[in-house]
Amino acid sequence: MAEPVLLISSDPFLGTSLEALAAGRIRVACLDPSRRPAAWPGEPAAIVVLDVTARQRNALHTWIRRHHGGSLVVLLKPGERVPALAFDPASVVVGRPFRLSDLVWVLEHPPDPLGAPDPPGPAPARPAPGPRDLLKASAEQRRRRLGALAGAGAGGRPARAAAGPRAPSAAERGLPRPDWPTAATRVGGRRRRRTRRGRRLAARVMAGVLVVLVLAGAWLALGLFEARRDLLVAGSAVRAELTAAEAALERGRAAEAAEAVQAAERSLAVAAAVPDRRELRVAARLPLLSGGVRDTRHLLAAAAGLTGAGDRAVAVAAHLRPGRGALLDGGRFDLGALDDATAQARGLVAELEAARGELGRVRGGPLAPGADQTRRWALGRVEEAAARARPLLATLEALPGALGGGRPRGYLLVLTGPAGQRPGGGAPLAVREVVVDHGVAATRPGGGELVDALRGAGGSPDFATAGRALLAAARTGGRPRPVGVVALDPLAVRALLEATGPVAVPGYGRLDAAGAVRQLTRDAQARWPDPAQRRRYHQAALGAVVGRFLAGRDLVAVGRVLGAAGAGGHLRAYAADPGLERLLASHRLDGGRG
Repeated sequence: MAEPVLLISSDPFLGTSLEALAAGRIRVACLDPSRRPAAWPGEPAAIVVLDVTARQRNALHTWIRRHHGGSLVVLLKPGERVPALAFDPASVVVGRPFRLSDLVWVLEHPPDPLGAPDPPGPAPARPAPGPRDLLKASAEQRRRRLGALAGAGAGGRPARAAAGPRAPSAAERGLPRPDWPTAATRVGGRRRRRTRRGRRLAARVMAGVLVVLVLAGAWLALGLFEARRDLLVAGSAVRAELTAAEAALERGRAAEAAEAVQAAERSLAVAAAVPDRRELRVAARLPLLSGGVRDTRHLLAAAAGLTGAGDRAVAVAAHLRPGRGALLDGGRFDLGALDDATAQARGLVAELEAARGELGRVRGGPLAPGADQTRRWALGRVEEAAARARPLLATLEALPGALGGGRPRGYLLVLTGPAGQRPGGGAPLAVREVVVDHGVAATRPGGGELVDALRGAGGSPDFATAGRALLAAARTGGRPRPVGVVALDPLAVRALLEATGPVAVPGYGRLDAAGAVRQLTRDAQARWPDPAQRRRYHQAALGAVVGRFLAGRDLVAVGRVLGAAGAGGHLRAYAADPGLERLLASHRLDGGRG
């Protein structure tokens, strides 16, 4: 029958390990040291094991002895001295370190209250007994008990001495006891003892292996659970902070976006340390769990790529907005800033491609919970960012040649009537010529003869044909040959003023986005019936709008509104350079219908 044991300890594995090692010979009931119920929680015949700190031990020992006078086993912490309560005759003190098998043996052979108590008084300082001391103490207790029982009769009373001399026993005469093995039984006894010892040893080994496996499994499961929780928390933080950085860039708040990216990098550093924990290194070597660990590493590498791309996007945005390092400021394009923005944009695209490659290696499945959902979210972010980054990179790469890095470049800016009136664009109302030499832009006025030369040149429904005709018409009169033409109607002017703000124009007064279309069309015709006079004020309006753009504004916002105007057919451009013309077509600024 199993011996009942009441274990008072905060160690959650000690009771389980003892039951597993004893193989049914003991039953362990556990009690937290912080709880002291009014009623005794254990069985009357239970052996009490007290495994607490020295500060808790005296109070718990008093409480135990108030309810229970039976056997008590006190376990000491490493390095502790034997306490005064060790002189309790029904208790035994065991010092760490000890083997669990020795503790099981003590529980199967508990201390005997019949043993003579040690003298009262303060306990002398002595080291805690080890397993061998336990064996000696237990043997001494058995000898004491046998001596006490030898002096008792069948009724429990002391036996009276027999009268007369007593005959010497067989042991006193030196003769062997009847139950001792003879020469005939010695070999069989040895074999039986060896078999029993081998079985007991095998059982103990198997029990120890089982305990080790249970403890290792619990440790691994707990470690994986904590690792998954930490990864989820850090991953959610990275996701939220990257989303906040993207929203801040959309609103034009580069500093706020930079702070969000830095916060994402800090959260990612916390998450990146999780796979280096011992539990995950062990799991990476197990067949069923290694796939999940690999997916975690790939997802973290993809998150690092996204975070690096966000950092580069902030650097590019800093060059496209007003302030230090701006690409355009005061009519001058900073070619050094353009080179840096181009390099950052290339790195941005490379980071996104690396993130896509890492996400492609994620396998997911039921043994990697959350991996599929995280991969889909990350792929969506990568595709959206790449769709914006590639056209930006192509534009930045084409700008050095377009900005006169090698030789001066001239462009015609044409203000037309509403584009819907003619297939190739509205009739020219004003013309300005912009010449860019090593990044410095200069605006030249266009005379009335240039407007007259351009009239009738834009009648083709294909703006590329109309653009070539406009450039050919502009070469008349000994003018230098322009390399491109940009035509915008009043709706495009309104969009541009939304991004740059209103301008002051002679004759018009304040020209803003709300009234640009009305002022440039109906009001102009009513105010200046003379076409030559109206052309002069249109020239002034076009020059003011171009000057406001070249002064250096938010190029991201300007590019956004001009792209929308180009998609609606209100802004059209043509370049004689085939590469630049393809770039215009990719931005839907070539006037094509696709």
